[in-house]
Amino acid sequence: MTDEERFYLERDRRTRECGVMHGFDLPVRVVVGRDMASSGRGQATVLALINMLARIHRHLHLDIPSVDLLKPSLIPAKRLDEAAATLARAVDPYIRLDDAASSSHAIGLGADAPLGLPWYAGAEGHIAIIGRHPVHFEHGDSLSLGAALTACLAAAAVLRQVLGYDQRPVRLSAWNYREGNDAQHGPELSGPLDVGNVLQIGAGGVGSCLAYWLREFGVVGNWLLLDRDNVVLHNTNRCLGLLPRDAGWRDGQARNKAVAAAELFGASAHALWYDQFDHESFKPDLILPLANERDIRHYVACRGEPVILHATTSLTWEAQLHRHLAPTDDCITCRMPDPKSQVQLSCATVSLEKAGESSTDAALPFLSATAGLLLLSALFRLQLGQLAVEPHNFWAVCFRDVRRHSRPAIYACREGCTTTLPAGVRRKIHAGRRWSHLDVTPMADSNQRPDR
Repeated sequence: MTDEERFYLERDRRTRECGVMHGFDLPVRVVVGRDMASSGRGQATVLALINMLARIHRHLHLDIPSVDLLKPSLIPAKRLDEAAATLARAVDPYIRLDDAASSSHAIGLGADAPLGLPWYAGAEGHIAIIGRHPVHFEHGDSLSLGAALTACLAAAAVLRQVLGYDQRPVRLSAWNYREGNDAQHGPELSGPLDVGNVLQIGAGGVGSCLAYWLREFGVVGNWLLLDRDNVVLHNTNRCLGLLPRDAGWRDGQARNKAVAAAELFGASAHALWYDQFDHESFKPDLILPLANERDIRHYVACRGEPVILHATTSLTWEAQLHRHLAPTDDCITCRMPDPKSQVQLSCATVSLEKAGESSTDAALPFLSATAGLLLLSALFRLQLGQLAVEPHNFWAVCFRDVRRHSRPAIYACREGCTTTLPAGVRRKIHAGRRWSHLDVTPMADSNQRPDR
């Protein structure tokens, strides 16, 4: 077995577990319009898309204007086309790159993309758009939630073409997680994210992608990441912030996941499990449980936090956002009762070979990227005081369901649940913390919630 064969065998293991069993070598084309390439926002979107595509597709046709790079990229470069190619090779050292125009699987970015391509992508505010004709892309110096979601939807559109799946135009908001006419542009986000001191538990698929987006948007406050695992090659199929070199490919030393993710946006990291951490050494305003091993979700649920946010992916090609407000929402233990279980919505179906052998870590790059982005959006909503306005506490972006692309839901605790602490105990423990004011509604002794 050659090094290239060994690389793809290991790197693509989790991709295959998500039902992608063929089409890896089919060429796909990315055509970037001049309007898209002329702004920092457009360039960040292009590079995010290339980052995702190179984690699945082994042959890319890149038709990207050679313009000066306006912001530092993940891999140092001076021009946009150079940055895209260098990033693709850093993600996949064996990838084939050329600028040939012959490929039936293609995506055009921006209103200036040429006619004749099967699909196009653009963005307006926090709304991502995938259509059959060139789409306007709103300019800006920095990435927007809608532009980031555009990269995720474009990556999914390319894979669906390769696999021969039906698809339809999309207009989806990264702000209110609705599609079509219900998609909201959302407010203008000025400045970095500021939700206080944050303890992020887990730096795998969703955690690494959240770190990637935080690198783009900026963050205020002290963030501490916990994850004892080192990077392995199959992590790089879905983690936008991880490269094969982080896994030690071919002859280097594998890095710790938390350290690698924290470096992306200037956070701190400890190579520890949650139950090994000295909790007296760091008092967070917010906890993000982005791991599922060692009963982490249950431990966090038992803390009685006023608000818990986390995001997941599923084998049914969904990116999922979870909100847990102490007065009104269910606890994590009731929503995800088993560490190996996953939320499965009826809106998606996918045939998996050897599904019983699939790992709960299996995901695709645009799934993890979208989950991390939904979480980032919820954090901005928290910062702006809009998190509790929404009656739903669960949202899914469905990438396999041609009928709809988003679905909200309301989950409730199981009857007789005793995980959530009584209101008086919660408020006493968490008095004075930044988000304690969200815990304002007395809870019934039975801990009942409204039915779904």
